[in-house]
Amino acid sequence: MVNVRGYLTNDVIRRPEQESALILGRLRDSLTTQLTLYLERDGAATALIELGEPAVQAVSDVLQVGGPSRRLIAAEVLGAIGSPTARDALTMALKTESDASVRQGIQTALSRFGQRPPSVEVR
Repeated sequence: MVNVRGYLTNDVIRRPEQESALILGRLRDSLTTQLTLYLERDGAATALIELGEPAVQAVSDVLQVGGPSRRLIAAEVLGAIGSPTARDALTMALKTESDASVRQGIQTALSRFGQRPPSVEVR
């Protein structure tokens, strides 16, 4: 039996221009934590946005403990997801964030709430 999820995850990581990100996001399963490991790749971010609410907890975890560049991407993803839980995560992170550039990224995500940022648009 072919491991379809593994194949799609590999495709998202290696070739983000493929439709695998959309397909993987629509599977709505437990791969969200695995996808956050590759958050810097447009395909992974796109799949997490497509997944929506089920991805919020895993992405929120990155927003709390990731490095500054990963926190910025997590803020973009949460803003693009646009759910009430995503807004709560961004609002809480804004209260505790010490890095000025990440704070600015969170504020931008909140101001563009529910819109996909250009860096993770579906191609």
